[in-house]
Amino acid sequence: MTGDVVQQPPEEADAEETSPETPVIELKDRYKYAADQASAVLMGQRADLSSFQTRSQAVLSSSALTTTVIGAVSKAGLFGAEGKTNLLQGREIIVIGVLFVLTAVASLLGMWPRRGWQFQLEPAEMIAAYDAVPAATDAEVYRNAADSMVDLIENNVDMLATSVWLVRIAQVLLVLQIVFFLGVITARGF
Repeated sequence: MTGDVVQQPPEEADAEETSPETPVIELKDRYKYAADQASAVLMGQRADLSSFQTRSQAVLSSSALTTTVIGAVSKAGLFGAEGKTNLLQGREIIVIGVLFVLTAVASLLGMWPRRGWQFQLEPAEMIAAYDAVPAATDAEVYRNAADSMVDLIENNVDMLATSVWLVRIAQVLLVLQIVFFLGVITARGF
């Protein structure tokens, strides 16, 4: 092994650095490792966002289907007595409608693209940062990239939390819509 440097995560390298027989990991490699890890986290966040958007779409579709079925069943009087054509009364129709609208709004907000998402460093930002330090070493370049990506990760975490809560709210509203309709059917003895 002539001049080979062992690739290890930074925390393992720091613990073993004092041993004379352990090869020293170059600073550049440590920062490159950190930048690679930050990049992987950003890609994971992109996948999480896509997953939440898909869930929001599914909740919205389910809510629309549920509302349609409730309306059709109610209008046709499928659970009603002879001659009775409307299962739901005025206030109940309004409650079902409001729950549908709230579910739709929460779902749409959960999947709507918002400003601020960023899953990679923009080339113009990277060039400007490198030009600010004309004689930057490779280690400094990797360190700056890792630091910038950490800022992106923290911003995305906050935005992902908002998406999670919007999807959860939409799911709860959908369940309330179904439970309310089933409660009406049960209360009427159908």
